[in-house]
Amino acid sequence: MGQRERADGMSHQTWRFLGRPLGVFPPSIALFLSPLIFSGIAAVMHDFQEGGLSKLEEMVCDAGIPLIDLAPFFQAEAPEVLELRRQRIGEIGNACEEWGFFQVQNHGLDSKLITDSLKVSSEFFDLPLEEKRKLSLPAGVSPVPIGFCCDSGLDDKVENKEHMFFFAEDGKKATKNGGSYAQYNVWPDTPASYKPIIKDRLLKETQTTAIFLLSLISQSLGLSKDFLYEHYEDKLNALIMLHYPPSHSTDEIGLSKHQDGNILSVVAQSEVEGLQILKDDKWITIQPRPNCLVVNVGDIVQVWSNDRYKSVLHRVINNKAGTRYSFSFSCVPGVTTQVCPLPQFTAGVNEPPKYREFRYGEYMMFRFENKKVGGPNSEEITIKYYAI
Repeated sequence: MGQRERADGMSHQTWRFLGRPLGVFPPSIALFLSPLIFSGIAAVMHDFQEGGLSKLEEMVCDAGIPLIDLAPFFQAEAPEVLELRRQRIGEIGNACEEWGFFQVQNHGLDSKLITDSLKVSSEFFDLPLEEKRKLSLPAGVSPVPIGFCCDSGLDDKVENKEHMFFFAEDGKKATKNGGSYAQYNVWPDTPASYKPIIKDRLLKETQTTAIFLLSLISQSLGLSKDFLYEHYEDKLNALIMLHYPPSHSTDEIGLSKHQDGNILSVVAQSEVEGLQILKDDKWITIQPRPNCLVVNVGDIVQVWSNDRYKSVLHRVINNKAGTRYSFSFSCVPGVTTQVCPLPQFTAGVNEPPKYREFRYGEYMMFRFENKKVGGPNSEEITIKYYAI
């Protein structure tokens, strides 16, 4: 079920985007969708371990995941404040090198907006399924499928989650071909406060926060604050609202383990835990903290920094304790973006590049087309595919 034969005799699982097989879309659209599927925005690298969660690595809680206070960046400049800013940027650099993940507090995103967004999102997901499905646009209505999904994942192992997907209006550069994809977003009329909160505020303000956080990561690498954000064009930045029902068995998982194929992800989560990262063969739960955001760097930052910063495996498991809500904003390059280690981390420091140059869309398609299932020669395509 859900497999197709390859010329080499291997079979592929049918990958899905917003509940529809990627193969139903024209090649140009499939090329566009692949970054979304594999970037942490949507269903990503669905790699379930045989036997479910009971056979996965040991799980622990928090275990030192950095929590960084960004308050100095919102205070008036003074010598002591500037010193604190330098310290915080150093802490971010250490976190990206050691963990690839960190949490931030006093980050500038309105705490009430976070609370209101998670609340109105829960109200939407509480609607009858037939009402939510009206927000799932069929293929061909828009250049890409946008909106509601409740069956992402492999055909034979659907993830236990629902989501709503939206593109962001890029504040600096719009997509070259026909303007921003945000024009195709579909918005629910119920709850009545959904659009005023999510469309009019969260989508815009979360992007502002993500750009700010990317500027701090840029500075932590010794680059100018706008360098990384200005380094990629045809931006496909996007917001996803997520709902993970309570688990009822040991092998349920909301989002399969994966590395983000994007640049940066910024996540807000409700009080129900479930987000985990893999470190030293242990799954570490990132404890939800009031008014904090979770930040992680993706594959593209790993390449740009020539392996100085790490994109790490993570997942979301469903929790028996209750329903989990979250939202994630991702900075994603367009498929035409050329990616390679920056000279600041190669020739500038007498280090050889650890990756050859590649086109972002090509990488995403390789991750899709070369995801072999079964057999002794199975291979999972990751950013290591381009390693020198």
